[in-house]
Amino acid sequence: MRLFNDYRTENGVGIVENHDVLQAASEIRAPELVENFDHTRPNGNSYMEAVSEANKELTGVWGLGDLSSAGENIASQFALGGIISGKQLAEKLFENWKNSLGLNAIMLNGNRDYMVLGLYVDG
Repeated sequence: MRLFNDYRTENGVGIVENHDVLQAASEIRAPELVENFDHTRPNGNSYMEAVSEANKELTGVWGLGDLSSAGENIASQFALGGIISGKQLAEKLFENWKNSLGLNAIMLNGNRDYMVLGLYVDG
């Protein structure tokens, strides 16, 4: 989150904060990405369904609420050049996102207030 907010600040965009529902959704999605590395869930539905599930878990209300414009950026350590960990993984992942026109635009979108990271370690 520090890298993300430092980058946004350097580019004149406000910082983002964690969000409990989005964090819970990322924890649902992270292990799913091992099975199906795509924005589509293994059951064939959109990743946004995980946001609705997390919202139901935490608030008792099914649906997206004020999170209807949530997005999902995904990455795999293997796509980043093999098994790496810790700070090196975070820095390499972040550089890849910055070098992607679409993902960079999302990161610097001033209309975004929240950002969470989900991590799944297999084994």
